[in-house]
Amino acid sequence: MGREIRRVPLDWEHPFDYERMQLHPLFDDTYEAALADYDQERAKAVDDGHDPDEWVGGPPDPAYHRPAWPDGATLGYQVYETISEGTPLSPVFEHREQLVTWLIEGHRHMPMLSRAAAERFVDVGSAPSFTLVVEDGIVVRTLEGPETFEER
Repeated sequence: MGREIRRVPLDWEHPFDYERMQLHPLFDDTYEAALADYDQERAKAVDDGHDPDEWVGGPPDPAYHRPAWPDGATLGYQVYETISEGTPLSPVFEHREQLVTWLIEGHRHMPMLSRAAAERFVDVGSAPSFTLVVEDGIVVRTLEGPETFEER
């Protein structure tokens, strides 16, 4: 859960749910890929002697998976939150450097990052919202990197 960079077509418009008046969250895989994974997990559960309905759960919902991108589509870069299945936080950028610049500027749902942190995020492709590690103080890991706070 956090933020990730997805490769999407340059003309991609994430679906909007007009009934709920919000973006409709989508996983970053197609329904067909999710269904293949589901079938594989069910088969593994059976092989391991488990009830697949209890071990794997229900099948994926096609409404929560992105469409297959057209063959030959030019893919850009877009930041998504992944607290839900995923909704976009940024516009689609054609070039990596455009996204880095956008991340450095800071925006409503994205904190302003240093150039090093923005480049690291783009290179890695994902980052947790934050991580807390309690050991001789508290270490908070964010997109910007670890920060240590003295115990009070």
